[in-house]
Amino acid sequence: MNDQMVQEGSQFKFDCPLTLGNPSNTSVIWKRENSSAQWTSKTFTILSVNVRDADVYTCIASSVLLPTIGESQTRIDAGSFCLVVVRK
Repeated sequence: MNDQMVQEGSQFKFDCPLTLGNPSNTSVIWKRENSSAQWTSKTFTILSVNVRDADVYTCIASSVLLPTIGESQTRIDAGSFCLVVVRK
C-alpha cells in the first residue's frame, strides 16, 4: 500500500485493498502501530484528521476455507500504509 497524505481537519477513508477470494466472508482488522486501538471494518475512516493521527496503519484480512473434504484452511494477508497529515 502507498503512503496516504491528508490535510488536517478533513475526512479520511481508506478501503482495505486485500481480497482473499473464496470464501467471501473475509474478516478485516485495522491496527495502528503506536496504539492498541483496532477497527473491524473493510473501510478505515477518520472523520476529522488531526496531526496526532499520523502513524502507520495495517489492514489484516483473514478468511477460513471450509472444504467438503479435509481440514479447514485459514489464510491471512496484511498490508500497511503511513498516514501523513499536512497542517492547514
